[in-house]
Amino acid sequence: MSALGLEYVHLLTANKKAILRIDLRAFWDDNLVRNKRAYAEYGKFWIGDALSNYTLEEISDYTGEMNNNTSD
Repeated sequence: MSALGLEYVHLLTANKKAILRIDLRAFWDDNLVRNKRAYAEYGKFWIGDALSNYTLEEISDYTGEMNNNTSD
């Protein structure tokens, strides 16, 4: 993602009230996972500004069906 795109994400999340949701669907033809769907949602998500090099400042309040490999 370009720095300009990251600036927009920062501006959208700067009030610290943003939610990040990721929806995944497996398309490969394997009987075990064909059309399997899963999601992850984080109730708090925000990134810093250009001075912080757009660092992920917070990602927490996880709900979903995938493994959560972030620390709250």
